[in-house]
Amino acid sequence: MTSENDKAKTKIPRRKLALFTVALGQFMCIITLMTVSTALPTIGAEMDIELSEAGWIVSAFLFGLSAFVLIAGRLGDLYGYRKVFVFGLVQFTFAGTLAGFAPEIASLSLARFVQGVGAALILGTTYAIVADMYAMHERGRAMGVVLASAPSGGLVGLALSPLILAQFSWNWIFVITTTPFGIVALGLAWIMGTKDPSERQGSVTLDMKGSLLFGAFMGFLLLSFSHLHEGEETFQAGWKYHTSMQVLAVIFLGIFVWYERRIKNPLIPLHLFRNKNFTAACLANGILHMTMMTIFFTFPFMVENGLQRSNAETAALLIVFSAFSAPFSILSGWIYDKTHWELIKPISLAGVGTCLGGLGLAVWFSVPYMVLYMILVALGVCSGLFITPISNAIMVALPSEYKGFASGMVETSRHVGHSFGAAIATVIMGFSILGSLSQSTSDPILYLEAFRNVGLIVGSIAILGTIPSAIKGPVPVMDS
Repeated sequence: MTSENDKAKTKIPRRKLALFTVALGQFMCIITLMTVSTALPTIGAEMDIELSEAGWIVSAFLFGLSAFVLIAGRLGDLYGYRKVFVFGLVQFTFAGTLAGFAPEIASLSLARFVQGVGAALILGTTYAIVADMYAMHERGRAMGVVLASAPSGGLVGLALSPLILAQFSWNWIFVITTTPFGIVALGLAWIMGTKDPSERQGSVTLDMKGSLLFGAFMGFLLLSFSHLHEGEETFQAGWKYHTSMQVLAVIFLGIFVWYERRIKNPLIPLHLFRNKNFTAACLANGILHMTMMTIFFTFPFMVENGLQRSNAETAALLIVFSAFSAPFSILSGWIYDKTHWELIKPISLAGVGTCLGGLGLAVWFSVPYMVLYMILVALGVCSGLFITPISNAIMVALPSEYKGFASGMVETSRHVGHSFGAAIATVIMGFSILGSLSQSTSDPILYLEAFRNVGLIVGSIAILGTIPSAIKGPVPVMDS
């Protein structure tokens, strides 16, 4: 039965334009991240810096994004989702353009950090804007469109990066992937407007101390996964650095939780995590992104060092995955809107786990190369089928006044999963390669063995993730 509020949402003016605008915002964030990541070796060479130092260009962006995305969601709850989103577009576009004119690594990394905070403001409010405009019976399709923009951005980024570098210097990577898209998005946002369809809580202010404590926790957590220490870039060689960063992260997390439990209007209302449906959905979302990051972090090493194939073939395999993930994100939203079939989540996540384990075994047993393409097609389909229903489950689990917080948790669980995935990949690769009795770490067999171990371990984790993903969602809270 359709409520009066649901009927009112169908009459919101220019909501398709608004949906395209927020999808474009997510597309911008991903295409920028992808093009810069793939261009790091060239940027490092042209700036005459070590690749580890060039890594700060990506790390600074991810730090700004991960540390502020949940704060962005709460800002939206308090002051308006569209206002925060548009401010993020301005900051993202301005900082990204400035990055293209940075003369050295310090100013470039600073510009990228500011751009990452802008990305947090965009991504932290995206799903709340969608929830504000679309009723429950049509929200899955709308979220599917937004979620499909991420792999689409990855596809375009993979194709665009070598084309830009072939014609221009590295500076143009930032300008071309930021400025034109940003101008278009800001023009559409001006037409969309900055007033939300729903009312805001005007009397509540942002918890600034809690925001700083949470930012410190996320910062030290991310630093603990970065190799900013002397010696080999492994967790074994830098165990003192990594351990100290992890201890500091735990300390700030403890202080943050202690403080949040004692104030009236906390940044993160901790009681919301008593909602098992919300917590389970966040956990399942984090597991998906952790396992996917682990496999794709090690994928280039397997293809280029293990199978002795080119970087172009790595890109071709990843493009196949993204090409199937995007449309099935939209399809799963349509299926979920029509059927509310809860089993789509555990079944598709089990499919992800099976594909990840299958990839590991396929390279170890030297199956025909075309089989890798077939497995990546299946992986793209399964991940696309999973990501929209699980994101929707996070959004509907909480009362409507916490839409921004829920939106921020969709992205926070994603990025925390990515951080742990990169760490797991590094640990497994380190033990498999550096811990081998082989005299040469360039032996292709070592990389194939490491990838087999990665595939089997994260595939098993993904299958275990079907347990939280199978928890039945609550009866949706009607939007106010």
